[in-house]
Amino acid sequence: MQKYGYRANEALTSEAKDVFRCEICQEYAGFNWSDYSGEAMCNRCGTPYQLIDREIPKEELPKRKIKPEWIPVLKRYWEETHEYTGLGNISISPGAYPECVKGRRLFNEWLDEHPDLIPGGTGG
Repeated sequence: MQKYGYRANEALTSEAKDVFRCEICQEYAGFNWSDYSGEAMCNRCGTPYQLIDREIPKEELPKRKIKPEWIPVLKRYWEETHEYTGLGNISISPGAYPECVKGRRLFNEWLDEHPDLIPGGTGG
């Protein structure tokens, strides 16, 4: 997996590691960095979290980077597919992140099949 390393996992305090479970997959599988400063994605499902931020107290990290209205959609997607989404910020070269490219494509295809689940969408 791209940009995976102990430094992403070391960004969390030991207390946070003891209690953290990804809001989507309900696991702590570690993180891999995105291209946005201090942002990393869950190694299991690809949900982005802010791990390092000078403006956010360390006790409030990791902070989920998905809008609340998308949480039920992503949970359902995970429950049905167990596919990695890779929804973190990728700005350098998408080709360098094949897991993210594949994950986003599969998620978008799934959304095309479930338009009624898109928050604020016109489906259903």
